[in-house]
Amino acid sequence: MIRYGLKVPGAATMIATALLAGAAFDMTHAGENTIIIDPPGAIATSSIAINDRDVVAGDYTDEMVVTRVFIRTPKGSLKTFRVINETDTRVTALNNEGAIAGTYTNRSGNFEGFVRDAAGKVETFKITGLKSKDTQVVAMNDSGTIVGRWNSFPQHGFIRSADGTLTKFDAPGALETFPASINADGDVAGSYSDGHQNGHGFVRSADGAFTSFDAVQDSATTAECIDDSGNVYGVWYDGSDVAHGFIRQAGGTIETFDLPDNKGNAAVRGVDRKGSIYGYYVDTSGVSHGFKRRADGKVVTFDVPGFTDTTPAGVNARGSVTGSVDSPTFSGFLRVRDKN
Repeated sequence: MIRYGLKVPGAATMIATALLAGAAFDMTHAGENTIIIDPPGAIATSSIAINDRDVVAGDYTDEMVVTRVFIRTPKGSLKTFRVINETDTRVTALNNEGAIAGTYTNRSGNFEGFVRDAAGKVETFKITGLKSKDTQVVAMNDSGTIVGRWNSFPQHGFIRSADGTLTKFDAPGALETFPASINADGDVAGSYSDGHQNGHGFVRSADGAFTSFDAVQDSATTAECIDDSGNVYGVWYDGSDVAHGFIRQAGGTIETFDLPDNKGNAAVRGVDRKGSIYGYYVDTSGVSHGFKRRADGKVVTFDVPGFTDTTPAGVNARGSVTGSVDSPTFSGFLRVRDKN
């Protein structure tokens, strides 16, 4: 069984960019360190990524049921855009240089990748070939190197260097390959399913060498984050389909940890400079909560007040968290410099 957590996204010139005064649109009633993010006209908002300056990127669906990207500055101003008019644009990555990357729907209804630099210049790209259908961005590092996946089934990995060079890859023995994260050196972590539909973690070094691993023998392992030291973080599922966390040190040593009671749905979304791990889990009642696993091993949970579900999607080195909340509205949130 393979488990993976990836938002399915939905060279061109940016069609529309709007600068909006964000302060009027952020609601601060959700807590003294939490801001709710809803661009004007949004009927559903997802905050996806955050950089070390507390800039947040995400996407939202408007009243015409078109999905656009937004970028929110720490002072609350918002920029929105889409790559092609009348089609969806979704973001999956934001780096410390202010570049964002993601996926848009072309006029044929297929997915292609894009990267937008801090000045607003947009480049688009796709994997070409007989079996290539969709190109989806997963992550990007500060050098502008992008990792993603292509095709619908089976899935394969790719790396796009800052100069636009595209390299396809698959984990050895993989039926499908699901890259998830890339660090400053260009090392990639992710998961793959073998011919028996068993899930394993992998690390692909910048030189192309692969290391496969399982958090626990005969478990379904999902690697979701790699830091600049080469440590990998993720979740594994036991025989009862309950999710647990793991840390794989760069040297190969694996430490596991338990999450609160859950119904087999959890994900790691990042790690801060102090070694605290952030993510979410779905409890046995089907409600999503955020969690933070401190470097000392203690796990604490958090929720955005006033909302039923809290689902973190990104964390920065400072410990600020962004993600989505649900009920009564589907909105983005920013939890600034967590102090728990």
